[in-house]
Amino acid sequence: MKQLRKATVRDWQQLFNGRVFKERRIGKDNNLYSVDIYSEMEDKLVIMDYKTGALNDKILDEYKKQLFTYKEILKKLYNKKTECCIFHIEKG
Repeated sequence: MKQLRKATVRDWQQLFNGRVFKERRIGKDNNLYSVDIYSEMEDKLVIMDYKTGALNDKILDEYKKQLFTYKEILKKLYNKKTECCIFHIEKG
């Protein structure tokens, strides 16, 4: 599966350089998904998903599948380069 990266402060700031959509519902094949936040910029989309708690490889693989589903749907809708990242907060 493709590489997924954790969001940085710069990624977070970059989101607000475009048109921001929060808690947006999108669909594919009779399934409905809720995207935490994404931004439409002139040349690309940036999708960010919020996650909390501990991460392990199994959980991270599930998150990757989820985000790449969002990416596939939104890339078709906007016809733009699309990036995905996770904004992870570990509770401690």
